[in-house]
Amino acid sequence: MKETRTCPTCHTHLEADAEICPECEQEFCPVCLAALADSATRCDACGVEFDLVCPECEEIVPANVNVCPTCGFVFDEEAAEEMEVTTSPVSVALGAAAPAVVGGTVARPFHEDARCPTCEAPVSLEDGFCRECGQAFCTRCNQAVDDEDEVCPHCGADLFFDCPLCDFELTAGTEICPNCGALFPNYCTHCRQPLQHGDVICLYCEEPVTIMQRKSARVVHAIRMAEGMVQIVACPACGEQFNAGISTCPNCSFRLCPNCQIHLEPEEAICPRCG
Repeated sequence: MKETRTCPTCHTHLEADAEICPECEQEFCPVCLAALADSATRCDACGVEFDLVCPECEEIVPANVNVCPTCGFVFDEEAAEEMEVTTSPVSVALGAAAPAVVGGTVARPFHEDARCPTCEAPVSLEDGFCRECGQAFCTRCNQAVDDEDEVCPHCGADLFFDCPLCDFELTAGTEICPNCGALFPNYCTHCRQPLQHGDVICLYCEEPVTIMQRKSARVVHAIRMAEGMVQIVACPACGEQFNAGISTCPNCSFRLCPNCQIHLEPEEAICPRCG
């Protein structure tokens, strides 16, 4: 017989390893399974500490901040209400839900020297626009462009392209199509060499570049352990929660990248997104 326990809040019978009560939404410590207060950042029973995670870039953020220090994402109360419905309030910072990519989130890295050409705020080159002032810019040369430009007047790069799987119009530099979840690889999974945007054949090994839909695991907890920060993700295939560093779901064998949490095929030696 499967082991069970009782929720201390509503007395509903739970599975022995349940981290949240489906009846009253009481949350439990993923380490010792003690009941946690709302938005707790530390378990009083076992002492394990929880860190808040930015829903945009998935980096750890300090408590009581309004802006993510890594990516500049602004947290607000209205977005917090949405987050309570979709993610765990224990470990996720206040903010709008991250873009859905077939069950996962998209991490947009901020390049150390990437700045808006108009207001000089830190920007993500992949976005193609500044979140502070709205200025559009070329994702290749980082120069300002007009909204109606289709080709960069500075370097000649195409500013938009259509997803080859669903024909959705995308900004040049987009890593994952938000409409169908197609991943545009940054690295060849055969020879591990970097790819240029638009490559259909790897210039190094001459293997074809495969563009395919990729599911992504959602980070639900970030736990501070003795060995450092441990990210707990929810498997997009079966919902099982496990340490992202393991790379393979212990319940259904779904394989993912331990760094960016996208799905990996069995034959792939490296992640096509982050290398």
